[in-house]
Amino acid sequence: SSGINAEKLVNLMRSEGDVVCSALLEVESGLKTALDMFCHEELLGAESSCSWWKCGTKVLAAGATCAISFTGPAILTCIISAIGAGSQCVPCICSILGNPSWC
Repeated sequence: SSGINAEKLVNLMRSEGDVVCSALLEVESGLKTALDMFCHEELLGAESSCSWWKCGTKVLAAGATCAISFTGPAILTCIISAIGAGSQCVPCICSILGNPSWC
């Protein structure tokens, strides 16, 4: 099944939690550097709900984690679950990820 399986996510965290956490910290560090370099104007005051400052790190970190266990549209479902279906970042997911074919 391509749907989110909570048990899969729990098992992933138990078996590879340290590796995933370490990788996500590296991704976060790189994203912060890239934000400073390429999104300077947005960081200074853009109020867009799709702001990289507000959503970029969350979406990319969730995407990196979800891509470990899921493929295709299931990655999108996983990301939405990870950041919260009510998050203001949900409409931004596909654009932040570069509009992959499964979005």
